Amino acid sequence: MTYSVKAAAAAAALAIAALATPLAASAQAPGPGGSVPSYAAASKDQSVRGIVANYDGKYVLQVRDRAGYLDNVRLHQGTIINPTGLPLQNGMRVIVYGYNAGQTFAANEIDVDVPPVVYAPGPPVHVGLRLGFWGRW
Repeated sequence: MTYSVKAAAAAAALAIAALATPLAASAQAPGPGGSVPSYAAASKDQSVRGIVANYDGKYVLQVRDRAGYLDNVRLHQGTIINPTGLPLQNGMRVIVYGYNAGQTFAANEIDVDVPPVVYAPGPPVHVGLRLGFWGRW
């Protein structure tokens, strides 16, 4: 059996061309507004902002983003949740950093938007009105 050098070179060139061609990735089809989520294009530095719609307590999270999509987010061992130790709950505003992993968004870090608590210096001040209960002021 003889092999042609030209045929082998053509097969190798075809294989390299197939591997070098970037594959288009799309996690979701465009919605009524025509825009797709920020992570719908293949990249390693993407984020999803939204509100936690569902969390199974371990690795599966659904986030309702600003465009109205319900994004499936997959956590992994080592996903960072800031502030540290805060358990995720439905209704929390979050920013999820990670990358497109096909049908899901793989989360590397989740930042929870915790509203600031305002402390006023000095002694506590009680503001109230005495309404004269029982006929007294």
